[in-house]
Amino acid sequence: MQYFFRHTTDGVFAFNMTYVRLGLVIFLLIIYKLKDKKKLLEGMLITSLILQGILLSWYAMDFDLFIEEGLPLYHCRIAGIMVAISYFLKKEKIQSYFADLALIGTSIAFSIPDPSKFVWPHVTNLTYVTNHYVLMACGMLICLKNKQKLRFKEIFLTTAVINSIILILYLSLKANYGYLVKVPIAYFDGTSPIIITLAMTGLMSGAIYLVEIIKEKIRNKKAIKN
Repeated sequence: MQYFFRHTTDGVFAFNMTYVRLGLVIFLLIIYKLKDKKKLLEGMLITSLILQGILLSWYAMDFDLFIEEGLPLYHCRIAGIMVAISYFLKKEKIQSYFADLALIGTSIAFSIPDPSKFVWPHVTNLTYVTNHYVLMACGMLICLKNKQKLRFKEIFLTTAVINSIILILYLSLKANYGYLVKVPIAYFDGTSPIIITLAMTGLMSGAIYLVEIIKEKIRNKKAIKN
């Protein structure tokens, strides 16, 4: 167990993301087949919170690392926490926003190599995979159940508030939460953090609004068939 929760890094290590992506597709197909199970979504949401808690408790063992990377200020972590809170509080618009963010965040996360610097298996790379699997499943189930529509203005304002808070904390703590200050592309090195935050806010808002458009088209097709 000490090896699994170690803090001494092994260097950059990326496991085979092809298997991870294939596993995600299979997992989502299973979840879709079981989508009508009464307690499935609640179970997934509780699992998401437990996984978040496990990872945060590991970060909390190293204060500097916790401040640098451990605070839940990455968009997937925010979505994982807020989608559960909004669901249990029955806040459907907030729920819909973070479900969309969950779908987008997982898609982006799995499009790049695993950022963990620990050789598999370790708490970071194991929760990286399982957290995103569960997060994507929660997002999908909520999108299937929640008929709430979001306007672009609502999406943009919510995204701007979240990213502004993250930027303020960056300026205080000097940590690149959610890649809002420095993106992993050398061409943009030296770009102002405010410009990057504004650009990311616009891109995120557009992506979430696109998900809303796709959901609406799917609902309309289903309505026509019925």
